[in-house]
Amino acid sequence: MKTLMTESKTAQTYPTQPNPGYGRQGQVVPLMPEHAEIAKRAYEIYINKGSRQGQSERYWLQAENDLRKERKA
Repeated sequence: MKTLMTESKTAQTYPTQPNPGYGRQGQVVPLMPEHAEIAKRAYEIYINKGSRQGQSERYWLQAENDLRKERKA
């Protein structure tokens, strides 16, 4: 935890890591997917779409959104 001093001289703490979510079986799962997870999912999308070139940003964003939605469920 880090401490942040506000103008009113009161200390507020905030986590140094993103707040975790909870998985379906009670396990802690980070809400933000890691870079490696997104890369793996984006590659899977790339392969499933017929390995079309020039769409890497679209595949990356789709992978990131899919992983976030899965974690919220």
